[in-house]
Amino acid sequence: MAEPDEGSDIGSALSSLSAALSQLSSAVVNQTSDEINARVTDPLRRASEQITDVAERLGSGSSARPRGIEATREALLDAAAQLFAEKGYEGTGVSEIARRAGYTKGALYANFASKQELFKALIERELARSHEDLESSLTGASMPSGADREAVQRQVLLTLEANLYAIRHPQMRDEVLADTRGQLRRIAEVIARTHGEALAEGQEPAQDYLDDAMVVAAVESFAALGTMLSDDPVAAEAVTRSRDRIIGRILGSQD
Repeated sequence: MAEPDEGSDIGSALSSLSAALSQLSSAVVNQTSDEINARVTDPLRRASEQITDVAERLGSGSSARPRGIEATREALLDAAAQLFAEKGYEGTGVSEIARRAGYTKGALYANFASKQELFKALIERELARSHEDLESSLTGASMPSGADREAVQRQVLLTLEANLYAIRHPQMRDEVLADTRGQLRRIAEVIARTHGEALAEGQEPAQDYLDDAMVVAAVESFAALGTMLSDDPVAAEAVTRSRDRIIGRILGSQD
């Protein structure tokens, strides 16, 4: 005999309580003074919103999700990565991110002060991951396929979204530019090593290497976009081969 769905029952009860609180709030608005309204209605409204958040979480079956601080943070970042890639920064709401991750808005705000702070943390995480794969990517590896290819596509979309956000929000431009320069510097360091030049700690790569790094970054981005825009595997493979040849020449591994 199946056990009763406790989460569903609690979620239903909380939803009913939320509706009742909303009705009570309306009655208070209609029958009391503005002063009492400010003292009573607002707390009731906030309680109603919080209860609705809990009901949504319980109803989604997410109660089994680990509740460690790091697990919560990573789940929120993963959900934000999916939604920002799908809908863009402006088109994604905080409630939607929390719901996709299986948490409440309160849990999100306990980890990130705002949607902008979450976005910044996400971009930092994605850049760190791309840096880890940078050297293998520059040594002739083909564009990944399957789940890995989807991850690359998401990274491309998030990078584009970060640039668009910086253009629309000047206060973020310096930070995004610094990240971009850091990425180019890491590419230049890899190129320098392939040419037998090991840079000392803190040493700036030669300008020629930085120029080549810009070419590599542009080719990588164009190749990723090309494979994303085409459903033809033959065309995608042609783009990948061109990418490998161009980067191979820059790295000195091809004539």
